[in-house]
Amino acid sequence: SQESSNATGTIDHIAFTATGLAEMRERLVRHGIPYQERTVPNLMLHQLFVKDPNGVMIELNYPASEA
Repeated sequence: SQESSNATGTIDHIAFTATGLAEMRERLVRHGIPYQERTVPNLMLHQLFVKDPNGVMIELNYPASEA
């Protein structure tokens, strides 16, 4: 069987609680790093997703009030 070229190994993603959403967006844009965002209203979270150089998804969870 062949492994997917998108496989990152054992770890699919890691998540962190964070603050400073505006500053993180600015930093990612300044360095040309693609990211995605979504709000989870029932958890009062705003999530930012970015891949590390090895392809592991980093999930940053901000208070929804920062969005």
